[in-house]
Amino acid sequence: AAPAAALRVSLPPCEIDYCVMDVTAMTYPDASLDCVVDKATLDTMCQLDDDPTVGHSQASKMLREACRVLRPGGHYVCLTYGDPEMRLPLLSAPGLAWDGQQPVAQHEVWKNKAVFYMYVMRKRGGAG
Repeated sequence: AAPAAALRVSLPPCEIDYCVMDVTAMTYPDASLDCVVDKATLDTMCQLDDDPTVGHSQASKMLREACRVLRPGGHYVCLTYGDPEMRLPLLSAPGLAWDGQQPVAQHEVWKNKAVFYMYVMRKRGGAG
């Protein structure tokens, strides 16, 4: 298969790469990204799961990959429909190298009649 195509957008003072790839088996090297932004991908992976057991699910595989590609001190930002009761067990599962097992930030966002949740996890290590 051909490598994933990337669209590079320069926004001073940072660069953003948009790539299409399997979130359970990303081609990025270990510890290569400062931030992973997830807008409803975790929701989709949870919907696809035949085995929702934490650790064996597609959602768990995706979270392990997000953690793997983050540099120490990097952040995983998740915007999801999943409330804390549904998402915190996944986000705090054993084997994920987060700095603590709870989000460093957690917010509930209301838009019209819909409610979204934002969770920010920080990878262990690196400067504060």
